[in-house]
Amino acid sequence: MLDAHAADRALVVDLDGRIQALQRSIEELTVQKKSAQARLDAYCYPVLTLPNEITSEIFLQFNPLYPLCPPLTGPFSPTLLTQICQKWRNIALSMSSLWRAISCDIRDVEEQCRMVDNWLGRSGNCPLSIRLSTSYRHGTGTARKIMGAVLVHLGRWEHISIVSLPHDGLLLPVDTPLPLLRTLELSVDWPYHPPLRGAISHDAPRLTSVVLGLFSYRNGGDLLPWSQLTSLTLLNQTPSQCTAILMHAVNLVYCELTLSEDGTQPQVISLPRLESLVIIHYEYDRESHSTAQNKYLLSFVAPALRRLQLPGECVAHVESFFEASGCQLQELHVTGESGVSFVEEELFRQALPSIPTISFNSRLIDWESPAAAQMRKRNEGRLSIADFAAA
Repeated sequence: MLDAHAADRALVVDLDGRIQALQRSIEELTVQKKSAQARLDAYCYPVLTLPNEITSEIFLQFNPLYPLCPPLTGPFSPTLLTQICQKWRNIALSMSSLWRAISCDIRDVEEQCRMVDNWLGRSGNCPLSIRLSTSYRHGTGTARKIMGAVLVHLGRWEHISIVSLPHDGLLLPVDTPLPLLRTLELSVDWPYHPPLRGAISHDAPRLTSVVLGLFSYRNGGDLLPWSQLTSLTLLNQTPSQCTAILMHAVNLVYCELTLSEDGTQPQVISLPRLESLVIIHYEYDRESHSTAQNKYLLSFVAPALRRLQLPGECVAHVESFFEASGCQLQELHVTGESGVSFVEEELFRQALPSIPTISFNSRLIDWESPAAAQMRKRNEGRLSIADFAAA
């Protein structure tokens, strides 16, 4: 028994010695840690030494070129810049121009409403570029909430794209001044064709470009100040609906029409400044032989026309249009099935020798193809003839 006690006393003494040694070691390590941390704290990363003005300019380059919109979240969102360090967060939140372009693919997520509201608040008094989209299967309630938040800032609208929203989730201004608005794109999700009742705005002095689709209206001429537009795209509209608008849009330079069928005979449309015209058939039924669709080209008088894209079904009317319009066409692009053989294509080119470029591309199917977008790029000087032929 006494031997056991003696052993324990010896063990305690030994453990005390080892503990003291470890404590001294810990104290030494703690001193080393503090010294290393002090060196780290004293170091300033070069990027953090930049003046705030330079950092702000770098942040602006992080976003796509305005009016293109970054995503609300993810690695390409300016929200990421607020999550790096406190200095960057303060700089990012102080930059109203960093938050002026808002894109939201609406789902049934309450968080999206909060985020859009935050971005609108952070954008201060900057003009806004806004793109909203969804599907008729998703997001009606959220769409109405987000649309309500966006409508509060009508006076700052500059570039607005509201596409594929459910018809009962779309809220639009009614004859409201839109002093900064330059481009407007409006469409609802298929298969709805809700009516547009009354003017959207008669007071939009900067508006020059409109895309309008999948709406019905009785008097299209009253919707917007058409006469000041230089670019107009009408989607899934009958020839008579298009005519009701085009009669007022006398200053168009670019026009794109996606035609559905009707049996009316349109009036003559004079567009003296028109340089590019795209005609597309929406859900065209070859067996129905829609005269209004095929002959709609003959309604136009466009002496300044330089570029024309049209479906193969309209080829038979090109010569008549060319003679009546008196234009000096530089490019003619025929999409889809033209119904003519290779030999007939060559004869067609020979019949119109004054047109430098005539292309037939059956792979570019009407409505489902990117042909119209290519023509728009070509009109802006961003697409070569070779690009079109290779598409």
